[in-house]
Amino acid sequence: MANTLSAEEEGWVSELLEACKAENVHVKGKFEAACYVIVSKGDIKKAMTRLKKIRRIESEEGLDQVDVQESWDFLDKQQPGCMQAVGLDDEGRVTMYMDYAAFHPGNIKTPQDWKYMMKAFFNLFDCMTATIEDVRKGTSFVAQCKGMGFSNFSLEIEKRFSHVYQDGYPMKFKLIMMVDPPTIINAIINLCKVFLSKKLMDRMKCVTSADVSKHISEDKLPVSYGGTNKETVREWVARRAAVRKASEGSFASLKSTVTAM
Repeated sequence: MANTLSAEEEGWVSELLEACKAENVHVKGKFEAACYVIVSKGDIKKAMTRLKKIRRIESEEGLDQVDVQESWDFLDKQQPGCMQAVGLDDEGRVTMYMDYAAFHPGNIKTPQDWKYMMKAFFNLFDCMTATIEDVRKGTSFVAQCKGMGFSNFSLEIEKRFSHVYQDGYPMKFKLIMMVDPPTIINAIINLCKVFLSKKLMDRMKCVTSADVSKHISEDKLPVSYGGTNKETVREWVARRAAVRKASEGSFASLKSTVTAM
């Protein structure tokens, strides 16, 4: 079942809720608590460290004051074609597709622009972890790098986002495919080694477009990769937001001696 916990895992949720209450750390609900303990494999200290990091980023960026639809409108206008699709790979992992050549860091000019981008990606990550099964399986990231230049890369943005997805947000990238990368990718990877973990770097693979189809069937691949999946990112996000809401509702009745803060 997509949202089933073992008795041991339910105990972890209660422990995390207790810890949050003791340290006055806000947790949005039992589903969110479950995501953190699952990704931390029951290590409450690690789960708390991840949760505190995300709450701190949300607070520092003022993300609660940013409208999610305005954020996606910003991405559509300022980074058209960058976010290509989201779907599943053949192992059932949620997979995000991006075109690096369509990413223009220079269009992110103001603090508000940064907030919009962060808000959209936080919303995307919520939808990528819409069920406990999503969290268990982890996620994949497919980045089309053909035509990419240094103007499509920002060390500052990569570093700031690494704080979110690396030991922060309760999701784990199991596979990162850099597709048809130019020769500059080696220099970019070396720059990122400074702040990315070895485990994450080991999961990063430079592949050809033909290699992608070995991991993901045609019916799951977006059209831009030669597949038949025509669902847009925003259509997918809207659909998965409803799944996430249902998951949160199902966890509201989870037995626990502590209520979410």
